[in-house]
Amino acid sequence: MPCSDCPLVSIIIPVYNKIEYTWNCLKSLAKNLSRDIPVEIIVVDDASIDQTAKILEKVEGLILIRNLNNMGFLRSCNQAISKANGEYICLLNNDTEIYPNWLESLVEVLKSNDRVGAVGSKLVYPSGILQEAGGIIWSDATGCNYGRNSNPNAPEYNYLRPVDYCSGASLLVRNSIFKANNGFDRLFAPAYYEDTDLCFFIRHNLGLNVVYQPKSQVIHYEGATSGTDMTCGVKSYQTINATKFAKKWQKVLEDCFENNPFNLSPASRRLIGEQTILVIDSYVPQYDKESGSKRLFQLIEIFKRLNFHIIFAPDNCFPEQPYTSDLQELGVEVLYICESYCTPLEKQIESRLELLNFAWICRPELNKKYTPLLRQNPSIKIIYDTVDLHYVRLRRAWELMPEDIHKATAKRLWQQMQVLELEMAEQADLVVTVSQDEQELLIQQSTSPIAVIPNIHKFYPGAKPPFDLRTDILFIGSYNHPPNVDAVTWLCKSIMPLVWEALPEVKVTLLGSNPPQEVQRLASGRVSIIGYVRDINPYFLNHRVFVAPLRYGAGMKGKVGQSLEYGLPIVSTSIGIEGMGLTHEQNALVADTVSDFAKQILRLYKNRDLWEHLAQNSESTIACFSMESTQKSLESLFRQLDNKIVLVGENNFEIGLECTIARDNKDRSVQTNIRSRPKSFPKLLSESLILNFFSDTQLKSNGLVLDFPYYEVESLGEYKDYEQKMERTFQKRRQLEKLLSLSGKPFKFKGYHFLLNKYVDYEVDFNYSYLDFEGVRLPNFRETCVCSESKLNNRLRGLLRLINYKGLWNLLTKGNVYMTECITPFYQYLIDLNPYMVGSEFLGEAIPLGSQKDGVRNEDITNLSFSDSMFDVLISNDILEHVPSYNKAYAEVYRVLKPGGYLFLTVPFDSNRQEHLIRATVNQDGSINHIEPPEYHGNPLNLDEGILCFQIFGWQLLDELKEAGFQSAKTVFYWSYLHGFLGDNLAIVYAKK
Repeated sequence: MPCSDCPLVSIIIPVYNKIEYTWNCLKSLAKNLSRDIPVEIIVVDDASIDQTAKILEKVEGLILIRNLNNMGFLRSCNQAISKANGEYICLLNNDTEIYPNWLESLVEVLKSNDRVGAVGSKLVYPSGILQEAGGIIWSDATGCNYGRNSNPNAPEYNYLRPVDYCSGASLLVRNSIFKANNGFDRLFAPAYYEDTDLCFFIRHNLGLNVVYQPKSQVIHYEGATSGTDMTCGVKSYQTINATKFAKKWQKVLEDCFENNPFNLSPASRRLIGEQTILVIDSYVPQYDKESGSKRLFQLIEIFKRLNFHIIFAPDNCFPEQPYTSDLQELGVEVLYICESYCTPLEKQIESRLELLNFAWICRPELNKKYTPLLRQNPSIKIIYDTVDLHYVRLRRAWELMPEDIHKATAKRLWQQMQVLELEMAEQADLVVTVSQDEQELLIQQSTSPIAVIPNIHKFYPGAKPPFDLRTDILFIGSYNHPPNVDAVTWLCKSIMPLVWEALPEVKVTLLGSNPPQEVQRLASGRVSIIGYVRDINPYFLNHRVFVAPLRYGAGMKGKVGQSLEYGLPIVSTSIGIEGMGLTHEQNALVADTVSDFAKQILRLYKNRDLWEHLAQNSESTIACFSMESTQKSLESLFRQLDNKIVLVGENNFEIGLECTIARDNKDRSVQTNIRSRPKSFPKLLSESLILNFFSDTQLKSNGLVLDFPYYEVESLGEYKDYEQKMERTFQKRRQLEKLLSLSGKPFKFKGYHFLLNKYVDYEVDFNYSYLDFEGVRLPNFRETCVCSESKLNNRLRGLLRLINYKGLWNLLTKGNVYMTECITPFYQYLIDLNPYMVGSEFLGEAIPLGSQKDGVRNEDITNLSFSDSMFDVLISNDILEHVPSYNKAYAEVYRVLKPGGYLFLTVPFDSNRQEHLIRATVNQDGSINHIEPPEYHGNPLNLDEGILCFQIFGWQLLDELKEAGFQSAKTVFYWSYLHGFLGDNLAIVYAKK
């Protein structure tokens, strides 16, 4: 047997008879113990009467203690402990057999964490079934072997975690703790509860943890030495000592769960974190291979610091190593599927829903997949981590594509991705971006709270070689990411030939995992394709220039931050430095063309002063991306998500609302850009939602014309699906609209106007207002939310945005356009954009169609005077509800449009109806038959008179347009607070001939 004069670990095995078990135990030690850990093995023979003494005397290296009289398990252990020389003492039953890595994994826990006092193993039956994955103590002092008779490969039994106790059958304890406690408490002699009492002493008297280590695995022949009958022999002391234990630890047991099978899961997790967060990504984070994985791994480390229990669910279900083990060693519960454990991932998540407080879901497609499942528990706060804005990356790639048949497909892909990302943002409780640039981009398009959690960087602390000792150019990136493949191709084929003209000896090193053939073909005498390396330090410390020639992409580029960590100066494109706050010639060189990029490489490669200037600024540049600053941000975000605020008070302010936030029994006041609410209408809102909606930081433009999605729907059934999917979003929107409207008086709010490309005041009054089902008076936002500068209301601005969104702006401003109005402000607005636009009003049958009176053209939409196929675009705003023979209007509109022409139509539209609501009809004698109480809308020709509304349209409208010949007809819905589009079910119909 291994035996060291200076042992790190003293393995203590108490025995009484059963030599066959003892022999097998020693054989497994001889076979599986690592020689890297110095040990001594002490066997205490408690006066055995079989062949134990005779056989053990012949085992070399064994330290054998023989008791003349049977002293019992506890005293035998204490005797051996008093003679042990190891820094750690390992108690091991003689009816066990160890697996490889049994001791190493236990020792590693104590060596790496001085807050752990004892660590125990996973115990399995000889059949392979789980016996114990740590122990639970109930409030009545009875115990439970967690996981007993379960699958030992199930994820819940395979991560490092603190426990009430671990069985003394295999338990590693610091020797200093045994000395502090004088061994096991003799109160529990001869046996039972001594290990549990020790674990309670460690936790509650010393303030240290007792943890379960699943990597340390032993077979335990339970009951082989003491039997299983609790009414006789030594086993009877299990009941006796339970009473003693209950008395000794009475106060502590009050915090334990009651002995109830429904408490098994929460009891097993009561020590692992104050709250639980589920993290979902495509796969287990490969932190040494890609920037996104490194960031996520670091976030998980921060979640642990914040005392979260973390459950990680990789969408591919694969427990890739060593990354899965690394997470489990952090105490992360990793879900997976393997040959010996096949429960579907969704089922695993579903079984844990009641445990979850938060869900951090990466990427839009995973949010779409898992959000419906998580919403089964409405208390879970869902955080959507964009990682980067995918649609921005896809759009930039599309912009670089040549004009061919693939470009149209690429455009649809990025537009579809934009819709998906914004849809997921609306459904989340919090959206996380990696950069302020993307936060501002989303703020223009989403109502959800949006926070920035960037990449995390730490400056390299070691020595860094100077300029003269460095050579060559470095790039790093995962080549599973298409922008990196494009970047190195552009670098080697376009940029470097210009550099090599001046510096032919300079070489390029390409690091990164999974280089495809396209990248490998770049290899030459001047270009080295290294691929993945675990230790990147030599490369960053010996190269002179780092390059990030990214022509497209999104988010924050980890490679740039990584280079700054090493103080290695950078040449990058503008896209490459996004989100880092870098300035040309201050902390990087920036170039976006082939010639300029080559020029900047040559400058940096040759100019020592410039190189040293950039290198010296690196540390201060990444200081704001530290682990500590990110932890503070996350702590604040989780606190905000976890709290609710109640708005109170009736004081009206010209600009703000005074409200009280009740949190942890403390009150504080905040000012927000909304008016006071009456006490009669109390409502709970998340603090982060309020502060995000009305933060002044939202009212800063980054100079871009920003899109938000229109949701296109073709039928009532599709709409019902859309309505169900957007239910939470609708609730948030209605909350906001009620808050804005609380005073019942006209109000203003700021928003972005896409045509003016700036922020403007949107003015809302209460003309045509109505009471909602809670008795709150709301404006008719569709008609009375008006831009203070353009004077266009919600409905009209929405129509123009749709035309622009569909890529038809040039057709509107330069094509042949007809509008069924010509004396309205909207017509006057558009005629300035397109002087050749034709407009008309219906002046009556007495005036010939197509003629003019006082400069106003007379047209009847059911009998237009125009030639066939005359117009590219036809716009009709709130006209058809006043036309009893609306089917004739469809035919006329179709006739005068060119093939491929568009009809844009606004009408009163009931999105919950299939059939139209007919309010009135015209009898054969010309009289009106009122089916519903008469309803009159505004008349631009006579402001003192109204026009009768004959029908409210339902989804039947789209079917009728298709029957009239249109190849497609859709209703689009839109809403955006920051673009001034408020109101329920804002809808526009468009059809293509």
